[in-house]
Amino acid sequence: MNPLSKLFTPGEQRVLLFLMGFALLGMTARFFAGETGDNRVQVDSLKVRLHQSDLRIDLRNPMMADLMSIPGIGEKKAQAIVAYATQTGFTCRKDLMKVRGIGEKLYERMLPYLIPLDNETAREDSLLGFSAVAEGERIDLNHASMEEIMTLPGVGKVLAARIIRYREEHGGFSSIDDLLDVEGIGEKTLQKIKPQIYLGD
Repeated sequence: MNPLSKLFTPGEQRVLLFLMGFALLGMTARFFAGETGDNRVQVDSLKVRLHQSDLRIDLRNPMMADLMSIPGIGEKKAQAIVAYATQTGFTCRKDLMKVRGIGEKLYERMLPYLIPLDNETAREDSLLGFSAVAEGERIDLNHASMEEIMTLPGVGKVLAARIIRYREEHGGFSSIDDLLDVEGIGEKTLQKIKPQIYLGD
């Protein structure tokens, strides 16, 4: 005997069973929807991780979108890195710490995503036939090649080219302080390279 027959009429029993079935269907749909949402989040997260694992950035020509894919790099820091690359040029990956907002911890976090620069390899292996200026040695700014100028601290390919262009346009440097007239060289950079340069005839 149906125990519900004592409490409900046949019509009420049908309505009750319908409501119970509807509630069960709603709970099932909600469960699967939640599971699908979780899976979507996991897939999106996996895509981000895969993108980051494949990401390799060349600091000679960094792209905003790639830089912003690195954890801890937002739009402002990415813009600062691109500006430094354009105006001064990176001679090695450690030059990143010269960019405002990039400290040692953030640099170490970025390192796995960065391609070693040619100058880094050259300085480590001497593959290009020149080496960084040794302590006590100086280079003649009026006759040095681009490769020699690029061994100076903070001087990359772009800045070295500007120094040579200035030298050619003005018939050489008459004073070391003339470097301040070269775009991208400020007082701080000048003080760094001053002990390592001299002006020949």
